[in-house]
Amino acid sequence: RSWSAYAGTADLPGIIEIGEAVHQSIAWLFTNSVDNRSISNLIQVYESCIQSESPRPEVELVMWGEEILRRFFKGRFETESSSTVATESEVAMHLTTSTTLVGRLDRLSITPAGEMEVTEFKLHETRRGSRPRIPDLLQPAAYAAAEMEKNKRSRIFAELYFIDENISERILLTENGARAVKLALSRWIESLKAKGLEANPGVHCRRCSYRGTCPYSLAA
Repeated sequence: RSWSAYAGTADLPGIIEIGEAVHQSIAWLFTNSVDNRSISNLIQVYESCIQSESPRPEVELVMWGEEILRRFFKGRFETESSSTVATESEVAMHLTTSTTLVGRLDRLSITPAGEMEVTEFKLHETRRGSRPRIPDLLQPAAYAAAEMEKNKRSRIFAELYFIDENISERILLTENGARAVKLALSRWIESLKAKGLEANPGVHCRRCSYRGTCPYSLAA
């Protein structure tokens, strides 16, 4: 079953658990120090992530996560030619003197041509339409802009990869593009502030990497 079958239902928290387990499994798969990377070992890692959850997600969701990981191994990992630099790596980019974007990229890699690339993995494509969809690419583009600045690169690739469908959206970000990304993020943040939108703590907080320092999360 696809993610869209659960969207907007009480099963949504289960999807969050599955998404976390899938991401951890993929991070393990791309870790350079790992030996004997096989489908069976990948599923073992996935199962160990699921076992640590309480309560355990529904059986259907667990099986779906396993299925898309098997397809990911065959459809993406076995054909991968880029070398991994980092997985689940924190990024930070100063937008203004008082605002810094922070996040955690899924994978940073170097292509055979020597190009740096940031990849964000998503469980499932929720919208159809023409590509590339720039709004959807804003997250990996933002992380790419941060890495481009950090590594003093003049260009970098940003990729959004939908695991379930084996679909990749990819753009080349230049210095002008990075400036445009920063501007778009700054305007978006100012727009949210102008609307008076506040944090909405809830079940998602426990999956946030910054919950330990966020006053809203601590109050949840």
